[in-house]
Amino acid sequence: MLVSKAGEVWVLTRLHFQLTLRRVALWKIYANSIGLRRTSEVLADE
Repeated sequence: MLVSKAGEVWVLTRLHFQLTLRRVALWKIYANSIGLRRTSEVLADE
């Protein structure tokens, strides 16, 4: 019982970690695209 419970917790923790990493990666890509757009707008204004 203890072993299966620990394994379950480990799998859930690992899944959560992977999802968090994916979310962070997506957020960075999103932020980069906004940053690039703002930069191009600033350059266009000048």
